[in-house]
Amino acid sequence: MNYRKAEAKAAARAQFRGLWAAITTPFTPDNRIDEAGLRRNMRHFTDVLHVEGIFCTGTMGEFWALTKEERKRVVEIVVEEARGKCRIIPHTGHHSVEETIDLTHYAEVKTLCGEKIVMSHPSESDWLPLMRDYGAQVHMSSAAPFIYQTAHWQPLREYTELALAGRFAEAEKIAQTLEPVRKVHHRWMRDPWVKQRIIAISYLKAWMELLGLAGGAVRAPLLQATVEEREQMKADIERSDLLANGTGARRSRAA
Repeated sequence: MNYRKAEAKAAARAQFRGLWAAITTPFTPDNRIDEAGLRRNMRHFTDVLHVEGIFCTGTMGEFWALTKEERKRVVEIVVEEARGKCRIIPHTGHHSVEETIDLTHYAEVKTLCGEKIVMSHPSESDWLPLMRDYGAQVHMSSAAPFIYQTAHWQPLREYTELALAGRFAEAEKIAQTLEPVRKVHHRWMRDPWVKQRIIAISYLKAWMELLGLAGGAVRAPLLQATVEEREQMKADIERSDLLANGTGARRSRAA
């Protein structure tokens, strides 16, 4: 901690800003943590997408299916890869109070506040209005920073920087280019939860693999995405032009 307790509020305002991604835990075919894949993903998040922060071992990371040792190992890898590049928040909740205390002590989690609070919300579609109308400065607990963007097309990054600089009209034009991708997200990520109470991590991992990231299977009790579902998702994503933009198009710049 590089600030005193009395300086925590100011530190929160300064550090919790921009795009924070909630990441998955990739697994190998034999159901172990894919450490190499996790490191590759982290380098994409930090070196290519330039996220400001990572939230790991949470719901997206299937925390309920990880042993305490696996959760610690994931945090170790994430911290190693993020050092000097972005900040980290590890999720430390557990159904056992003793385990929660141990995990929290290990991760050295600190509670930070803004002038009153630092507000965030995981909905990307609400991100621009929250910045414009309520002064929000951080988007976190979301996979949008890495499934809505590619190495060569980063409209979420672009409109975030514009909005944080107060250039909302320009930000709105770029944010509109994401509408086709949002529709795919609603079908495969939002609707399963809203309509069926299904945590769609298997679909999230399938989406990541289409972008060249490490995903792997999900662990029980979650169900795997079927071959048919993967093909349908691929077709939807291709129609959104997200994959085409990954080849070098910069639709947001041309808008």
